[in-house]
Amino acid sequence: MGRLSFAIALNLITDNFKKGVNDVKSGFSSMQAKILTFSAAFDLIKNAFAGFSSQVIGIVRQTNEAMTALKNVSGSTAEFADNQKYLISVSKKYGTNVNDLSAAYAKFTASAKLAGMPLSVQKSLFESVSRATAAFALNSEDTNSVFLALSQMMGKGKIQAQELRLQMGEKLPVALQAMAKAAGVSVGELDNMM
Repeated sequence: MGRLSFAIALNLITDNFKKGVNDVKSGFSSMQAKILTFSAAFDLIKNAFAGFSSQVIGIVRQTNEAMTALKNVSGSTAEFADNQKYLISVSKKYGTNVNDLSAAYAKFTASAKLAGMPLSVQKSLFESVSRATAAFALNSEDTNSVFLALSQMMGKGKIQAQELRLQMGEKLPVALQAMAKAAGVSVGELDNMM
């Protein structure tokens, strides 16, 4: 009987040892899974932060470029400040990106100044076109194309009906009406002026 008890005790010890080994293995597996999960989460956070940082750097670069262009076309520090206030106001009013708007305005106003257009008319025209691009929900690329076409026409010092209808009209169907409204004349009068 002593032998049987020893065998039972040895069997219990062996079973408990095996159970303990399995518990340790399970604990290590669980810990390994947690480490892998943490590592994967850390990689996701790192990648998200890198993407966010890249976007922030892009926005800062775009803002610097727009502000530099705006400074270059502004005659003075006071005019630069006035232009910034004006563009922020237009951006809020029509829900457009202020950087895109600033870059477009810098090109437009440089061309309009060369054409001898008074600042009040420039702002009226620019705002009319901004309103129209917002009303048609044009994306940034199409909006930039509209303002580029407008700047090119201003740079020539003469707006021709064909350019207005084709270049701008392709992206902005109401380009002719917006231009007439900005000039304070009817579409027919604008046609005669061109």
